[in-house]
Amino acid sequence: MINFKKDSLWSYSQIQYTQPGVEEYCLELQNTYRGNVNILLFCSWLGYCGIKISIKDVILAISTIKDWDLNVVQSLRRARKYYTESPMAIENNNIKSDLKKLELISEKSVQNTLYEWTLLQNFKPSIAKDLKWTITNINKYLVILDAPILSEKNKLFSHENFT
Repeated sequence: MINFKKDSLWSYSQIQYTQPGVEEYCLELQNTYRGNVNILLFCSWLGYCGIKISIKDVILAISTIKDWDLNVVQSLRRARKYYTESPMAIENNNIKSDLKKLELISEKSVQNTLYEWTLLQNFKPSIAKDLKWTITNINKYLVILDAPILSEKNKLFSHENFT
């Protein structure tokens, strides 16, 4: 059984998302290929943890969060975007902030579900942490999305901030 700290995926994602170019890449993947940022960061985190996954693993992880993501996360995201573009947004900016907070809470719930799912799998983590595993895991997801894969030399999801 894998022994991770409860919020390790969430902490990893918050740090990774703030690295140069990562937010832009994630949003482009979301907007252009209908990618799920949480799944992308999950694949990256597993690689960081020394876990190589299969396309089947990615599909199972996606199905684990599918209903919550569709009915809660995406609904809150649509509500926030709709509100931002509405005339009401000028009158009360607190609503946009509140919607963003709720969206982040719902995304943390997705990541907690992915974390719990990981604990139930028979993954065998390696002590050695290799960026190639992160890129390989991400590329498994990109294949599913029919999105351009990343080069193994890509430094976008570097582990430099996690050592």
